[in-house]
Amino acid sequence: LKAAVLYYGGSELPHPKADLPVLVVRAGKDSAQLNERLGGMFQSALGANVRWELINVPLGHHAFDILDDTQESRDIIRQTLDFLSNRLAPNPQGSLPAKTAPAVGPPAAARTAAAHLFGREWELAETAYRNWLTEHPDDSDAWLLQGTAQLEMKKLDEARTSLETALRLDSEVPGANVMLGRLEVEQKQYAKAVSHLKRAIQLAPQDSEAHFQLGKAYLFSQRPEESAASLEEAVRISPGNGYAWNFLGMASMALKRYARAAESFQKVLAYVPNDPTVNYNLACAQALAGEKDPAFASLERAVAGGYKDRQNMTTDPDLSSLRGDARFQDILKRLE
Repeated sequence: LKAAVLYYGGSELPHPKADLPVLVVRAGKDSAQLNERLGGMFQSALGANVRWELINVPLGHHAFDILDDTQESRDIIRQTLDFLSNRLAPNPQGSLPAKTAPAVGPPAAARTAAAHLFGREWELAETAYRNWLTEHPDDSDAWLLQGTAQLEMKKLDEARTSLETALRLDSEVPGANVMLGRLEVEQKQYAKAVSHLKRAIQLAPQDSEAHFQLGKAYLFSQRPEESAASLEEAVRISPGNGYAWNFLGMASMALKRYARAAESFQKVLAYVPNDPTVNYNLACAQALAGEKDPAFASLERAVAGGYKDRQNMTTDPDLSSLRGDARFQDILKRLE
């Protein structure tokens, strides 16, 4: 490897290469979760004193290099190509020319709609797709993405209409089945949700979101064994899905698989380390697994993060193994 470019998102960085130039580009309007991971990764690189550069794109959406038809985006692409050219060309001839041929790609209206969707700007995305569908009423993907925005805004009736229209136009769209399954879960129609989500998995077996939503539907309908199996598949396909790990923890608790529950909740803490509910649930799993000291550490983090339900902590049977310890009484005193 002679150089690397990383656009949006990040991961753990256990052993950064000292001799590898890396350019990291951060999209300012990307999800908070992705940018938090990117920030942690870049800080690890700085701590290792390696050859990394960071460019921030304040107004950039996720996939800005494809979707944002702006001067800012074009400038970043040019800087990226310069970075690569200067490190990979046998005899670099300086920067790229100031002008290049115009790019050919999706229509501007379609790019704008997708940018709003990636930016989680749901109202703007819905409006953009509605405008697009006025002229392209047979675009099943647009109906699906409009329905996704409506579902995020809890416009459930409008979302159902959009998603069912997407399926009517193309019955082989797995995403429409996934979103309809999610909608049915929100409306507690679990049997319908299972039907849609199984169809989505039939069409796209590696769709992590479909397995995740199916695991939720099974858990809420009191089928923890099937829930755990679906959620295990979800985290196998997408190990960065903190939501799936959280539900896997709950399913594992229902099945009395306490060690697996604790492991799952710990995965969630990689994204929300101070969340009081996740830390409390982790403490319960650890206490039931006989891990007394880690359980107290998790309870301490839960209280520090804002957990306040003293009555629940006093009566919760999951914590019964801790109540005879003086540390438990100390924690309760802080909740008075």
